[in-house]
Amino acid sequence: MARSNRAAPERPTFIEEARRKQIIEAARDIFLITGFERSTISQIAEAIRVSKGVILYHFGSKSDLGKAVLEEILSSYGAHITDELNGIDDSAEKILSFPVICASYFESHQDEFILYLDTLGSFGDIEEKRSYMAHANATQRKYLVRLINKAKRDGAFSGVNSREFADTIQAFVDGLSSQYCADPEKVSPSASAKTFRKMLKLLS
Repeated sequence: MARSNRAAPERPTFIEEARRKQIIEAARDIFLITGFERSTISQIAEAIRVSKGVILYHFGSKSDLGKAVLEEILSSYGAHITDELNGIDDSAEKILSFPVICASYFESHQDEFILYLDTLGSFGDIEEKRSYMAHANATQRKYLVRLINKAKRDGAFSGVNSREFADTIQAFVDGLSSQYCADPEKVSPSASAKTFRKMLKLLS
């Protein structure tokens, strides 16, 4: 993240990291209530009783702070998926369980995904959004491809192209999260994921 007033140190101090975390948490709460577009640096500063300058020292702009909030959401999401899959020994079962685990997380963290979609849609130009999304998608795709290749070495999903299979799973998960955020009363992520799991099972 860009910082103002001075060059960023190679490694932030403990106090700087704690302050950044405090700012991100406050921004997250305010963005969720007010929306990214209508939220201001002044509101965030007031919430944690610091000056605007303190926030701009750690984050060069509201856009940079928005990206930090998105990274926090994705980091929590990714850690949950990894922890859950690490508890599964069978490599094919990891693939089958992936969309179910994601769906369960959506249902228990709906506000986070609404915030993610709102914040992502509110900063930067089209090219910046595409670049950010490509980076986020590449991280999950790489992880999925690694899981798929391991399952193929173990004799499952032998007839699939790993990259295309990863893209298909990722497209389902991303589409499901968007649909759920848009209409949570009519969309059941868990039910949809269980149906998708049955479809994946046919390929195993």
